Amino acid sequence: MRGRVVVVFVLLVVLMLAGAAGQRGQWFGAGQTPVANDKLNHDADSASESGQSEVDAKSAPAGTIGKSSADDSAPNKPEDQAQSPSNTVSTPTLSTETAKALMREQVRERDCQLARLAIKGNREERFKDGDWQWLPPERAELERLALVAVVERLRAACPPEIDDPEARKRHQRDNDDAIAAAAQAGNLLARVRLESRKPRARRNLDDTRALMIEALSSGDLEAISELGWLELGLPGTNPYVGHLVNPLDLWPLVACDLGADCRPGSRILDLSCATAWFGMTCSYDSLESAYRDNMQPHVWQRLDQRRNEILSRLRSGQTDGMFDPPPTNNRPGGG
Repeated sequence: MRGRVVVVFVLLVVLMLAGAAGQRGQWFGAGQTPVANDKLNHDADSASESGQSEVDAKSAPAGTIGKSSADDSAPNKPEDQAQSPSNTVSTPTLSTETAKALMREQVRERDCQLARLAIKGNREERFKDGDWQWLPPERAELERLALVAVVERLRAACPPEIDDPEARKRHQRDNDDAIAAAAQAGNLLARVRLESRKPRARRNLDDTRALMIEALSSGDLEAISELGWLELGLPGTNPYVGHLVNPLDLWPLVACDLGADCRPGSRILDLSCATAWFGMTCSYDSLESAYRDNMQPHVWQRLDQRRNEILSRLRSGQTDGMFDPPPTNNRPGGG
C-alpha cells in the first residue's frame, strides 16, 4: 500500500511538470525564453524605426544590416563551432550599388543634422547681431535670405526629428551598421567616415595616410571633401594652432578644384553656409570667393598655398609620402 502511494505521488509530480511545461509553451512559444522574446521585440523596434530608405530596405541582402536570427543561435564556444561548422554564418557583402544607396541615405542624414544645428544654434540671430549690423541693408538681407534657402534645401525630405532617447539610439545604431556594411563593400566615403570615427588610440596612422591617398587617387569627390576628418587625426594638424590650416576648410575646396559641384545651390556651398566657423559664406558664387572674403588674409593665404601644393602633387603623380609627418628638428638647441 505504501509503495502504491509513492508511485501515485510520483505520477502526480510528473503530470504537474508536464502541465507547467505546456503552459510555458503558451506563454513564450516553443523554444523561447523571456530574454529571447525581449531581444526579438528590440530587433523589431529597431527595424520599424530605423528610418532607412525604401530603396535600401529592398536592395540590402537579408542579414547584412544588423543581426540575423541565425547569428543569435550560433554557438558561442570555440569548441562548439569546431563541432558544428555548418552553423557558422557568414555576412554577405553588399553590392556596389547597394553600398552607394546606403551612403546616399547617410549623406542625407548628416545634411538633416546640420540643418537642425543651424536652426538650434540660432545662426541667423548670430549674424543679425554681428556682421549684418555693419553691412548695407540690402546686402544683409541678401545673405539672410540665402541662409534661409540653404537650411530649407538641407532639410528637404528630412523625416521628423526623433524625440524619444531610446528610439534615437536605435536609429543611430542602424546608421552605424549601414556605414560599416558599406565600408565592408569597399565604399570609399563609408571607409573615410568609419576610420575618422575611431578613437585616436585605435588608429593606425599609416592606414589613415594610405586611405587618404587612395581616396585622392580614386577621384571620389564626396570622399575627398570629407578627408579633413581623417587629417585631423594625423600629428601636426591641430586647426586651433594659429599657423596651421584647418583641414575641414581645406578638403571641400580641393574637391571643388577637382570637379565637385560647387555652384550656387550645390551641397558643398550649402554646407559651408550652414556651418562655416569664420563668417557668413552664404550667397557667394563659389567656395573660393566665400573663403577669400570671409577669412583673415593670412589664414586664406596659408589655405590657398596648401590647396595648390596638393593639386600640384596630384597632377604630377607625386602622392608618395604626401601625408607623412614633418621631419623632426634635431639641430642643437631646437632652432
